[in-house]
Amino acid sequence: MESAGVLVHVYRKQVSECFTQHLLPYFGMTLANIAEARDYNVQNALCFLCDVFSFGGEDIFNLASSKAAEKFTEVIINYLSDRSIIQSAAFGLGEIALRTPKGQFAQLEKSLKVSWSILLNGLASSDCDPGARQ
Repeated sequence: MESAGVLVHVYRKQVSECFTQHLLPYFGMTLANIAEARDYNVQNALCFLCDVFSFGGEDIFNLASSKAAEKFTEVIINYLSDRSIIQSAAFGLGEIALRTPKGQFAQLEKSLKVSWSILLNGLASSDCDPGARQ
């Protein structure tokens, strides 16, 4: 999915319509049905949306960020045993929080609770954590 991020970053306006009409519904459906989705499809959807929220235009961000924040917290709660999925969903929440105007991030309280849960369950990792490289 790295190519999607590059396309969004380089060709923001040119790809916006295609992404909105085709890719957002495709990946959104995966996150809408996480109970039935395969782990790698959930990971792909998260990575795609992270790229969109990191590099995409305001139109895509405004269209998808609110619902995506809800789904990202749901994914974290349902995938507590998968660090890569948790990291992707947490990164996506951070990207949404960064771009959302101050005081308007509706998922703030829920995001903080989920983040706290990740820390309490020992699931947080970073480059500074020797256990993260295992």
